[in-house]
Amino acid sequence: MNNRRDVSVNPAGDIRHWGLSRISVSLCVWFAAAVVYAPLGAGAGPAGNKNVPIDIAAPDHPGPVDFEKEILPVFSTSCLACHNKTKAKSGLVLETPADIRKGGDDGPVVVPGKGAESLLLKSAAHAAGVDQPMPPPGNKVAAVNLTPRQLGLIRLWIDQGAAGEVRGNGAPVVWQAMPAVLDPIYAVAVCGDGRFAACGRANRIDVYDLPAGRLAASLVDPKLKSSGGRAAHRDMVESLAFSPDGATLASGSFREVKLWRAAPSDAKVELGTKPATCLVSNPDGTLLATAGEDGVVRLWESATGKSDGELTGNDSPTVGLCFSPDGAKVAGVSKDKAIHVWDVASRKPFGHVESPNEIRCVAFVAAGKQVAVGGADGLIRLWALPDAADGEMKAGKIFKGHEGPVNALSVIPGDDAHFLSGGQDSTVRRWNLDSGAASKQLKNGSPVFGVAARKDGKRWASVGEDGVAKLWNGDDQKLIGELKGDVEQAGRVAAADRAAALAKREIDYRAKRSDAAQKQVQAAGDRVKKAKDSLAPAEKALEEKQKAFDAAKSANDEAADVKDAAKKDKIAKDFSKAEEDLKQAQGAKSAAEDEIKLAGKDSDDGKEALALAKTAGEEAAKQGKTRAAEAADAKKPPAESNKKIRAIAFSADGALIATAGDDGTVRTWSAEKGLPTQTAGDGKKPIAAVAFAGAGVLAVCPADSAPALLQTGLTWKLDRTIGGADTSSPFADRVTSLDFSPDGKWLATGGGVPSRSGEIRLIDPVTGDVSRSFDDVHSDTVQCVRFSPNGKFLASASTDRFVRVLDLSTGKVVRSLEGHSGHALGVAWSHDGHTLVSVGADNSMRFWDAETGERGKVILGFDKEVAGVCYVGDADTAVAVSGDGKVRLVRDSGGDVKTYPGPTDFVYSVAATADGATIVAGGQDGVLRAWDVNSGQATGTFTGDERK
Repeated sequence: MNNRRDVSVNPAGDIRHWGLSRISVSLCVWFAAAVVYAPLGAGAGPAGNKNVPIDIAAPDHPGPVDFEKEILPVFSTSCLACHNKTKAKSGLVLETPADIRKGGDDGPVVVPGKGAESLLLKSAAHAAGVDQPMPPPGNKVAAVNLTPRQLGLIRLWIDQGAAGEVRGNGAPVVWQAMPAVLDPIYAVAVCGDGRFAACGRANRIDVYDLPAGRLAASLVDPKLKSSGGRAAHRDMVESLAFSPDGATLASGSFREVKLWRAAPSDAKVELGTKPATCLVSNPDGTLLATAGEDGVVRLWESATGKSDGELTGNDSPTVGLCFSPDGAKVAGVSKDKAIHVWDVASRKPFGHVESPNEIRCVAFVAAGKQVAVGGADGLIRLWALPDAADGEMKAGKIFKGHEGPVNALSVIPGDDAHFLSGGQDSTVRRWNLDSGAASKQLKNGSPVFGVAARKDGKRWASVGEDGVAKLWNGDDQKLIGELKGDVEQAGRVAAADRAAALAKREIDYRAKRSDAAQKQVQAAGDRVKKAKDSLAPAEKALEEKQKAFDAAKSANDEAADVKDAAKKDKIAKDFSKAEEDLKQAQGAKSAAEDEIKLAGKDSDDGKEALALAKTAGEEAAKQGKTRAAEAADAKKPPAESNKKIRAIAFSADGALIATAGDDGTVRTWSAEKGLPTQTAGDGKKPIAAVAFAGAGVLAVCPADSAPALLQTGLTWKLDRTIGGADTSSPFADRVTSLDFSPDGKWLATGGGVPSRSGEIRLIDPVTGDVSRSFDDVHSDTVQCVRFSPNGKFLASASTDRFVRVLDLSTGKVVRSLEGHSGHALGVAWSHDGHTLVSVGADNSMRFWDAETGERGKVILGFDKEVAGVCYVGDADTAVAVSGDGKVRLVRDSGGDVKTYPGPTDFVYSVAATADGATIVAGGQDGVLRAWDVNSGQATGTFTGDERK
């Protein structure tokens, strides 16, 4: 099969090509031999493993026996699957001579110098008197019996002292960097609020900001410099999972799990010591300009926050500041009605003029050839720049239309014929430079304090007195959305609404279950009554038939003296019929009694189900009230939510918008759809101005404080490594799946040795300790583990073709779902916990009733293995990805809803945001794709080149 989960390659090639982690050489040899030789068990496996003594041949072997070259490979094929350092049954490890000489729980297994007396040899030879021959008959790992020559070699080795070393051919494993062309995505994950999506590309991990559509971080283990510099793991990233709060990302690879913690950066760089009221950045975001009460314009390097000179010549408080479209000039306006223009390169004045009106704002227009100023009188005046420094700035057109002060002006990048203004009259206007008229007027809803346009001119934004920012389509001037609140508040409201809606659905679901149980009780009661009603006639009939039988029997007993043959024959026939009638009557009575018992049990079961349904219904009703109240509380706006927003700015790359105002908080939003991304600032002082100063950095002007640079992104750091190939690891092989419990207290892992064992672990993410292990749930590699929404159960899918459900309170399997004819590769719960969906290598997608285990719909139509699945939001739909490049949204009642375009190669992994609005998927081509669930349109395509 093409599915990468099927391990059937030469492991030596793996080590060279994939860069597998360095493990003890003995385990490397064991893994290699297990993969290479395991198929041989088909003819000599458990079926032929009888407890019959095996001859021990005397080998023709001059000289000492080499343990590593001659004995260890023998143990690898038939012993090490159960007797290794990770999984040492009976405490016995057979990886090195030292391990073997230590023995196990039952004592020594070899007597150096005395091979014939050693338990190891006796067990392997199935000698008489041995309680447990090795390998055991019918073992589940297909371990084969040793041959007479192999037994003779082991005896000779023990006779020679059971000595030797495991040197790995005398050379350590040397790590190699992953090839640059090796970039498949085997794992994707999204955090709860839908902001971040993570994907593993080969041994690297990239985290993307979905609303912003940009790379947020590349996670790097600083210890892995030799593995390519940007490596998160030495081996392939097999699995990823975000914690419920989004602050932790778990990643799984070969024999290890890593936990990465995200924390807001508190880095702050103050720009000098003097407060400022105005702050702007040049078009490419490399230079900042600030000004304040003293009228001096100060320049700063965006990257470092270092001073880059001053622009002097004005001694009146600055009220407006801007860069020209080419960044070559700076214009400032002040309270004394003066307009100053400076040349940035020379740091010298370029032009100066006095305006007749009080000025509120300034902007370069007409490709930077003119300066527009907005006044308190509602007029916008244009001034032409001189051809050279110190030339005359000539007055130009006057634009009339605003009914009140003009508070904000902005150039429209790429459109030299128009500019924007915002006024106290609550309007945003687009002006035509040639006609002097407003070609478009937008209603903001409150007095406008700031306007801005994205670098491509296709998005405009306005902010004002009501504390709401608005995002406009620059092409048709239609409102795209309102930018209000913050990402945390929006997330709380959305989550509370979903929880309330889910609780309401649960009430309806439990009501239906209760009705069904009530009907079962009623039907069982009717059945009991009918059964009891049938018993009396059956008893009466039996009594009558018994009497008839007794009479017939008596007549038959006396028939010996009857001489008339015909009469004698009739008596015999009457007796035979009476006997048959009696048996039928007895059967009828017995059947009536059995039916009473069965109907009674059915009634008892129904009553129990009804009682449970009523209890569950009462709990659902209680939860419904709680969730409704929580949703109402979440929607209560914070006290500061209606405070004025005074500043707005687009990032240099046009991906984000920043807003700031009197609540002392800076908020960023996606510039395409206005989705919230993050917040910054301490909320203590009003902010008069904001600008972007590079990726993840904002410049702000807090009241009565020096302007500052704020790091706004999250910092991801490696917090803990659990296991690892260089140390004793709780994981025997690849960690193929990860999932956090809903409360974040546990991390479940899935894995195991291919064709040998399945492995499930529960880990405390705080301490990194393995709390519980479940190694008997599956007989082959566990490909997927998922907690139920209430955290009480764990569903797992395995290459043994089973999907099983563990009750975590008891550690017992409560559901065993059988139906896949190939490897079960993925499983997911519906958000209400009532339905499971599984996918597999049999090219199918199957739905199950999670409470009863009953099979639901089976979805076919995939041309290759279905490798991943997840439910989408709280609806009845699930999305599956497969080897044929399909990303399909399917209803659990059957039938496709939508297919998402883009992938053409194998897609391995898929995840959905909690609100069901976005899905992400990745596969063999190394591209992480995001789609809008409802429209089916791609909302992000990330190739990995973002790191370059």
